[in-house]
Amino acid sequence: MASLLLVVLMAGVAPYLGTMTPASSPSVSSEGSATHRTEQGPKKAGHQPLSPAESDSLEGIIDPNLVEQSGYVTSDTMAARTDTDPIPSTSIPLDVENSWTLSSASLDVYNLERLYVVNGTYDEGYPGTNFDPNGTVEYYPLGWDATSNSSNEGQTQVASYEQSTSNHVLVENQGVKIGPSGTKYDHYAGTTIVWRQAMNNTPYTDSFILELSYLYLRGPLGPLAPGNCSIVVAFDDIPVWKQSLVSLSSRGIWYDSGAMSISYPGAPTVFNVTVGLKIDDYLDLNANLDYNNDGVEDGIANTAYITVQIDDFSLVGSDPPSFESVDFAFQASDITAPVTGSNGNGSCSISFEPYYQSNPLITSIHSNSTVRFTYDVRALAHRFLNSTYTTDNTANGVRYEGSAITDIIFETWTYLGFLGDYVNLTLTLYHPSDWGNITVYDPFLNDVTSQCSVREGSVAITGSILTRLGWWEFILDGPNYAQSVRAQKYDWSASSWSASQDYRTGNTTRTQVDIGTLESTPSLDDPVNFTWHLPNGSVWAYESVIPGSPGLANSSAHVFGAENSSAGEYILYASWTNGTEVAIGQALLILTHSSSLEVAVSEIEVTLGEVFSNFVRFRDVETDEYLTEDFISVTGNWTSGTIGFSQNLVRNRFEADFDTLDLEYGITTVNVTAVSLYHDPCSIQFTVVLPYLTMASVSGIGGSSVEADLLAPTSLTLRYQRMDESGIESATFSVYYSGPSDGLQYSEVTNEGIGNYTIEFMATKSGIYEIDVIFSKYAHEDAQTSFLFIIGELGSVLTLLNGTSQSVEYGSTFDLYMKYENTTGYGLENASISVQSTQGDDPIAIGSVSDLGGGLYSVHLDPTETQTFTLVIGASIINHETRYDTFVLTVTEIEMALTYELSSSSIAIGRNITATLHLEDAYSNPVEGAALEFIDAPASAALGPVKDVGLGRYVFNVSFVETGAFVLTVRASIQNYRNSTTAISVVATNIPTSLSTSEGISSAAVEYGSTLNLALLFIRTDLNENVSGASIEVQADDLSALTISVVQSDSA
Repeated sequence: MASLLLVVLMAGVAPYLGTMTPASSPSVSSEGSATHRTEQGPKKAGHQPLSPAESDSLEGIIDPNLVEQSGYVTSDTMAARTDTDPIPSTSIPLDVENSWTLSSASLDVYNLERLYVVNGTYDEGYPGTNFDPNGTVEYYPLGWDATSNSSNEGQTQVASYEQSTSNHVLVENQGVKIGPSGTKYDHYAGTTIVWRQAMNNTPYTDSFILELSYLYLRGPLGPLAPGNCSIVVAFDDIPVWKQSLVSLSSRGIWYDSGAMSISYPGAPTVFNVTVGLKIDDYLDLNANLDYNNDGVEDGIANTAYITVQIDDFSLVGSDPPSFESVDFAFQASDITAPVTGSNGNGSCSISFEPYYQSNPLITSIHSNSTVRFTYDVRALAHRFLNSTYTTDNTANGVRYEGSAITDIIFETWTYLGFLGDYVNLTLTLYHPSDWGNITVYDPFLNDVTSQCSVREGSVAITGSILTRLGWWEFILDGPNYAQSVRAQKYDWSASSWSASQDYRTGNTTRTQVDIGTLESTPSLDDPVNFTWHLPNGSVWAYESVIPGSPGLANSSAHVFGAENSSAGEYILYASWTNGTEVAIGQALLILTHSSSLEVAVSEIEVTLGEVFSNFVRFRDVETDEYLTEDFISVTGNWTSGTIGFSQNLVRNRFEADFDTLDLEYGITTVNVTAVSLYHDPCSIQFTVVLPYLTMASVSGIGGSSVEADLLAPTSLTLRYQRMDESGIESATFSVYYSGPSDGLQYSEVTNEGIGNYTIEFMATKSGIYEIDVIFSKYAHEDAQTSFLFIIGELGSVLTLLNGTSQSVEYGSTFDLYMKYENTTGYGLENASISVQSTQGDDPIAIGSVSDLGGGLYSVHLDPTETQTFTLVIGASIINHETRYDTFVLTVTEIEMALTYELSSSSIAIGRNITATLHLEDAYSNPVEGAALEFIDAPASAALGPVKDVGLGRYVFNVSFVETGAFVLTVRASIQNYRNSTTAISVVATNIPTSLSTSEGISSAAVEYGSTLNLALLFIRTDLNENVSGASIEVQADDLSALTISVVQSDSA
């Protein structure tokens, strides 16, 4: 029996873990954010269990853990003073789009100092220049006034407030010009120009720290100066600090006095503080002198004017005030709280309930006194998320996995996509308190548990490892709350349930599970899910039950029916969870079915030494399904012992190979038995036939052939016997032949003895028949005998009625007639007549053979070339000899005649004559497209090309360069025509001319010594053209008295 296993599948899931969330944490919507359990009752969710057939352990999804991302949003460290900025404020950004909130805001204050003089930085006021100030001026920095005292009315005092390149105040004394040179100025002792402020000494002190910056812009400088002038700070006109200007190292640079302790014993609660210029000695200054020995005269600017700029005037108490004495407070949003501390350093923290959720958070600092301090602000930001059961932000939940013998492993993820501008960023996962053994993996799958802060119910990650962005994984263990699971069978006779593992069809079963641990037995107010899995892993039954009582749960009853269950091991699963506690367990039962066995081939015929295969199908009778599982054993008996069948899962069968080497001839029975763990055993048989060796023969013929006449019955005796020559009776035989189609008939006649079989054959068509006779009988090999059955043909005669040869002229066709008859002179109709040319089909077209009846046949011949064709004629018909003969057809050329016409039979040298040739065939048809050529043309003849002008007419021109009688021989040729020749006679004569005078003069008289001009005309008479270049000869009886000259002229 298999051991009892327990696996519990979770179907309902737990509420959110609100009890582990800090009390001040806000709720987060269910869309991608954590939700906290309320007192109204738990929130339920489904789970996704894996099929147990796929895994030894089971897994599912429960509600997500709460994940908190927290860190401080901090400001820069800033300096502030309430004289120029009465309410310093700071804006703290909040990423509300990504659900960040603030739980608190804090302020840290450093170096708090009471500013007894306000606006010492001169940041605010009314800029401008005041001349001879008297205590009420038009232009001034806020909180300040200016006054002056001159010991000589010729001087001018200046107090100005400037906001150009920097904010500062200026004091200046303009001296009195002495003499006409314009280079001498006097400044008189006792003259002062100061900026003044009435100071409120609250909280009271008589010990101060003074600090200021100053720039000596113009005035005397150096050891050779005739006197001194100074910058002076005074309390109620009592100097408390003084600096000689002429002893400074340089003009035009800012000097910082540094922090100076000033004691003012008995200081009143209100007194005046002044800072400015004082002329200590009488100064008679000359612009042309060099008082500081720098090699450069001081000039008018440093003689006529003594000017000082003052900035950053600070007067604070030596001891910092208490925060309470200056009513120092911190405000965040609409909440204000006092700042506490000592020695100038203090802090304040404000908590938000509910958390602050607007962007930005505005903070401010308040005081009822002018103070100066350094501070920074920070706010604690939080973001609450649901953990996920995989690396998908939308997959909220915790994945769990476990089996009946292990604790539950919980696995969850959270995504950290960016660090933001958070200080001390912390990632905290809250989980049930009975979960433990946590392992934390960073996004690079490194185990960083040792670098995390692990507490009961939570784990926090902080520090540099949080720079590893991506998916963080948490794996924890939790107790398995499943104690035991049992399969129970109902006993109808006793009306009771009892634990059982063995079942048959028709039995009733249920599952019982104990849920709890040694320390805890939970109330089963959440669903307990029961699942029964078939042996193939698919679900047979599923249900969800809420027992409502602690510890024990029973499923409903289920009956194993013939059609709803399969044989084998059933795994029973139960699952339960209340969100933090999970039970996983399983039990086992076995269902047995009846079975049947089918053999594929009930009888197999083999040859000795052959290895053959056969297969059986093992079927579940109750479900009608094939069985091929590994736990099934199928065996059969054989000559070599027991044969085991192997499973073929693709074909749903069991297969085995059998070697017939030791098998006896005849019939052998094989018994096959199938045994299954979950089915009743069964058997089946099949037979193996090893046929006896046999042979067949034909009796009474010499050799391997038999000759017979057409349509004459012929009886043959054939024998079928074993190799021991014993005859085989009651066999069947088949006759196969090749030869003339449908030309052989046969039938069996009475047997003559055991193993002898008589067959009568008759041929209806002449020819040679190859006959195979095959004998067969059960448990015997087939045997074959073969022979030739020869049937002779009838005689025939083929006669060509046109004779053996004929000739035709090209262009004509010819009909060939023939007669095909038997030896008795009877015409053979419907014969197969073939006519073929030895020259091929192209030169001559051979028509279809026409059957004229009575053995007469004709074929139409159409030659396309002039040559001699040899035709082979074949004639054949069934049961008659095939005959052949030859016929010769000669195709002759067509006769044609060539004649001519001349435009003239005589022509002068150099002139053309046109000849027209006419070409016709013997039937007076014009012949076009012929080739004409001249044969042995005279050398003096100039022949033009011959042109085919259509209708058998051809034209050419000819001229001669010599006189004489000439004959032109012309030959015409064209394919399939006989050449034709003609001779053309032509006479070539000299060119005809005449010589005459232009006036027709035949005589003339002139005086002695005179000249007679006579114009002669030499003309070609056939063309009526003048002849140039002629030789003119003058003849007379006596030419001695005449001077004659002949000149060719273009005009008459």
